[in-house]
Amino acid sequence: KQIMSSQEHRAIVSTVEVKTELSSSPNTSAPNINYIYDYRNESACMAFRRCVSCDCWGQKSTITSEHIGVREWERCKLTIKSIDVDNIKDVQLREQFGVCMCCCGTGNIRIYGRDSDQENPYFTCKNIENAGDVFLKINK
Repeated sequence: KQIMSSQEHRAIVSTVEVKTELSSSPNTSAPNINYIYDYRNESACMAFRRCVSCDCWGQKSTITSEHIGVREWERCKLTIKSIDVDNIKDVQLREQFGVCMCCCGTGNIRIYGRDSDQENPYFTCKNIENAGDVFLKINK
């Protein structure tokens, strides 16, 4: 048996997810994506926090210059929410206080706006590392 390190596992998962996203894109050329935040690039501190708090199956957010996407398990079902940045009406930073705020700058970012597939007027990107910096980049 060969045991895979967590970094190797992340690399494989990232490759599969990117290939899946690109293959579902109608554009055949690889887009020039400007990532503002990607859960796959979290620090060791954030990965440790997720592990200790049993949040490994928790919400995962990806924020780019084109769209914001959230993957979350709800009642054994994977839900994916996304919104194009053109449809964002407002963004709100909700910092979390405590150890996670001090070491990782963790916070929640609430996104107001609607796409055609959304029922609610907003959704929240939870446990964003360096949330203050990410919030400022979204507002540019």
